[in-house]
Amino acid sequence: DQIPPGLNDSKKLSEAKRQLLFAAILAHSTVSVAHVCAHTIDQINIREASLLAMKQAVEGLNLDIGYALIDGNAVPHGLPCPASALVKGDGRSLSIAAASIVAKVMRDRLMTRADARYPGYGLAGHKGYPTKAHRDALMHIGPSALHRLSFAPVAAASKAKKSPACKANRVLKSWWLDLESNQGHRDFQSLALPTELSSQQGGVLNLLAPVLSSKSPLGWFS
Repeated sequence: DQIPPGLNDSKKLSEAKRQLLFAAILAHSTVSVAHVCAHTIDQINIREASLLAMKQAVEGLNLDIGYALIDGNAVPHGLPCPASALVKGDGRSLSIAAASIVAKVMRDRLMTRADARYPGYGLAGHKGYPTKAHRDALMHIGPSALHRLSFAPVAAASKAKKSPACKANRVLKSWWLDLESNQGHRDFQSLALPTELSSQQGGVLNLLAPVLSSKSPLGWFS
């Protein structure tokens, strides 16, 4: 009786409906959000990074978990419980559908906040996906500290225009470590960006995004 009415694959829901379901899911469920930074993705590839984020999300629940359902065709190594993979699981499992809603709402909120503080990439509109506007911004501004360089359009933009991201990398590394120490927390509204980034000149910093597609140039969230 605590399953929110209308719970479904996030791709089949309007943004307004996802927002309502997001609140209902948090009210009645234990939720864990995990992330893997762009640098790690560049090192281990997007597939391994997505599996790592799934594993971290499960571990972040801090529960005695009996079984896990994984969206996709592979089960992450080292899970603390038995698990099965479900291809297109967000349309076959209510728990996976709920997770997909949480991930997409988190992605949208972070991208909207990022766009308001660091305009230039159009993040509030394309939510981190590699649209023409996003690719054009990459070529004009250059990649940020959190664009993954293993993504071909980002690599091309990096060669075409170097971005002054050295200081940003140091600041964001510290920020990432702080986020990682709070994996699985429920106070998602408390996520804040380092104020030092506001002083960056000559480029607009892009932020991480909880993305649902391996075609995104940004970090992976699960």
